Amino acid sequence: MINTAYQENLSASGGTPPYQWTISGGSLAPGIKLQATTGALGGTTNQSGEYSFTAKVTDAASNSATAVLTLAVSDGTPCGAPFYCSTTSTAHPGTIKPLFAGTIGVNHTGYDTSYNPEPLDCYTRATDSTTFGGKSVGNNTYSGGDNDIMWSKNSDYVGTTESGYVFLLNLDVSGNCAQVLNPGNITGSGGIGVPGPFAFSKVTDNVFYNVGSYTQVYENTIAVPYNKTFTHTLLFDFANGTTCPGLPYPFRATWGGILGVKNDDSRFGLVLSNTGGQGTGTWAVVYDKTLGCAVENTSTGAYWAFCNSGCGPSTPPTGTLASSTTCTNGTNCSCWGGYVHDAQMSGDGTQLVISESLPAWKHGACAGNSVGTIFSIWAPGTLYTQYCSTNISGSGGLYCGGHDSVGTSRLMSSESGSVVSTRAVSDVLTYTQHSTGPLWSAHGYWPQPDKGDDYPYVQTTYGLLSEGQDTGCGSPNTCPIVGGNAIFADYPDNPAGQMPAHARTYFGHTYSCNDTSDPAYATCRGQSDYNFGCQYSIMSVSQDGNWAMIASGMLLGLGLDSLGHPRCDTFIVHLR
Repeated sequence: MINTAYQENLSASGGTPPYQWTISGGSLAPGIKLQATTGALGGTTNQSGEYSFTAKVTDAASNSATAVLTLAVSDGTPCGAPFYCSTTSTAHPGTIKPLFAGTIGVNHTGYDTSYNPEPLDCYTRATDSTTFGGKSVGNNTYSGGDNDIMWSKNSDYVGTTESGYVFLLNLDVSGNCAQVLNPGNITGSGGIGVPGPFAFSKVTDNVFYNVGSYTQVYENTIAVPYNKTFTHTLLFDFANGTTCPGLPYPFRATWGGILGVKNDDSRFGLVLSNTGGQGTGTWAVVYDKTLGCAVENTSTGAYWAFCNSGCGPSTPPTGTLASSTTCTNGTNCSCWGGYVHDAQMSGDGTQLVISESLPAWKHGACAGNSVGTIFSIWAPGTLYTQYCSTNISGSGGLYCGGHDSVGTSRLMSSESGSVVSTRAVSDVLTYTQHSTGPLWSAHGYWPQPDKGDDYPYVQTTYGLLSEGQDTGCGSPNTCPIVGGNAIFADYPDNPAGQMPAHARTYFGHTYSCNDTSDPAYATCRGQSDYNFGCQYSIMSVSQDGNWAMIASGMLLGLGLDSLGHPRCDTFIVHLR
């Protein structure tokens, strides 16, 4: 820490004393000195930063040895969420390329010293060419996104989905760089899998939930120590015909969206379709362990309040959007008739944020409007839905669209261009606008669900940034030349006065395609791949905010996957 006395002793063995100590490379922080005869490293500095240096020791027989060391000096702000310690650099990334050449290497760890010295910016490879039969993880949904919790409470496990099944990785995150403890359990043949939408518990580290057949909510307890086994207990079935009012029976679901879990694990919510896949959802359902089930039909605008038993498809609606929804300014702004792309539940369980994506709305104030996406925010068990719009037409004002992330009680939404907004899920018509710079679009997550959105919003960009673009991530507001999926931390609320308002910390991790001179560049960007290309992989942030997992093809030399596309392996990053 700056302005604080520091003392450490370097030591050597195996040589002939006395030893002589020198700095043969790099530099120490100003005010910190290495004593030549004792190896004592100490002093006081007033400059924060991370200083990499090479210490050299020579014995009486002129034998010598060296070690590369790092001295990190903080400014007094704790390092790690919510205050991330990272630097910006205008150096072109790429120093990790040799470590990841070839198609094998689970648990190989590299460091991008363009940004920070070892061991601070580490990338640990979590998959290789044998994972999932050689298919790129970018061509599957390997990483979670938005409010889709794919990390366990204490980051000991990560859940990954591929071809509709979930596989578990057991991790060791005790050091600077994560390690996969059981590499075999991520292969299709040796792994364990459960189908359907998936989320980890926000209370217990070794508990996760999945939705079988898109309607059956299961609680799963992982064996400790991990041995690829778990118990599998049915909590609730939305399609049981007696508890979810208004839901047709029999209900044969064909698709289910992100599984939302309340911060105390007492409530679960998602959207369902019985006609097609993503983008065709018309049923929003929420199950509360005490209150039962509540339902909304997004096509007809009908609501059903929570019901425990004796209710089913013949139960009349409690209310409709047309008669029950009024904007806070007194203007009726009810809109419905759109199909659902997906939904997320707020961590406090009070709202289901539904992304409706019909190009032209059918009913209400939005009828005939061509705005592609407007979020409807439904308070389960009530007659209340609010539409995330300040201008239904989408011209001359903000409207909710693009990617979003829902925290405990707030919504972060990408708007138009380089603008995002934060809104309370209980009143989405009131917003705070933030200018983000040319980040194109982003997925992100509010970590630390038990902190109630007090921690910064962590996001990843896609689209290419060029040196000199103003992204607010450094002074003089320049960023490195990077590929898409760089990781940022946004501080929209200036927590505890420790960070500049709306500051963005840039992390030295870039996950995207090979450089533009590479023949496979266009394919890697997804331009000839109807599935996600590497550039568009979705980042998953751990619940404690200290780790991220993302698919990447930027590390070069990974070869081609089974589809003939550049490989997208998955890497785990310490956000510090």
